[in-house]
Amino acid sequence: MNLNQLYYFQTLAKLEHYTKASEQLYIAQPSLTHAMKELEQELGVTLFIKKGRNIQLSPEGKIFLEYVNQSLETLNIGINELKNHYKDNRSMIEIGVIPTIVNTYFAPIIKQNPTLDIKFRTGKTLDIIKGVKNNLFDFGICSKVDDPSLTYLPLLYEELVLITAKNHPLTQLKHITPHDIVQYPIITYQKEISIYQSIMDYLQDEHFHIAYELDDESSIASMVALDFGVAIVANNDLLKPFHNIEIVHLDIHQDSRIIYLVYNSHRKLSQTSQKFIDKMISNDLKID
Repeated sequence: MNLNQLYYFQTLAKLEHYTKASEQLYIAQPSLTHAMKELEQELGVTLFIKKGRNIQLSPEGKIFLEYVNQSLETLNIGINELKNHYKDNRSMIEIGVIPTIVNTYFAPIIKQNPTLDIKFRTGKTLDIIKGVKNNLFDFGICSKVDDPSLTYLPLLYEELVLITAKNHPLTQLKHITPHDIVQYPIITYQKEISIYQSIMDYLQDEHFHIAYELDDESSIASMVALDFGVAIVANNDLLKPFHNIEIVHLDIHQDSRIIYLVYNSHRKLSQTSQKFIDKMISNDLKID
């Protein structure tokens, strides 16, 4: 048994199709078939059974997959830990950032610190959280998702606004209340994202219908623009491309939408990362 066989098995179990798996793994299908037969012979069990043109895991295969997933995840964490140890001796930071703050907040930070090797990747909050937990990022900048293994530090606020389709009846009102809003289908964020709860708290005394729960402002605005409903969202750069929506300011507390810096509580930060975080929290973003 070797590491390649485990990766092959994991991929084949996910796709349940030899041709698709071999294409994703960039190996010939006969090579994949041979590797799985060798693995089954070594284990003394059948891992896959045929299901029409596809395959599916046998009961023994399902048991084995659980341990393979755990083992490969542990291995990847170990690899990332070694990479992080190597990074301690370099001025390099890897960060996951939600796209809403890149232009207005994060890009100026990079410009103020030209001596640092800052590598960043944009993504959705849930993807950034996963990357932080798996040590793919030194830290992330995103919304909050409750998890005891993570430490969150508040960085900045975004205003919550109401968005509607053009010429929507709500835009004719001088003062909009939660009762006015819930007369229409609500489009909002996924429950796992902290802003969802802030919106629910604002609407808490009302009865309403949630039409869609989506990942970010761009997805929500797309549905609002087609008049599938109305939404309360963070007012940020993702709304700028949508010229066919109305943005209405609401009387909501400023701290309803907080952007956090998040890092893995169980991982030791590099000196460079810790220094950079301290500067960000203190709003003194220039590192000597």
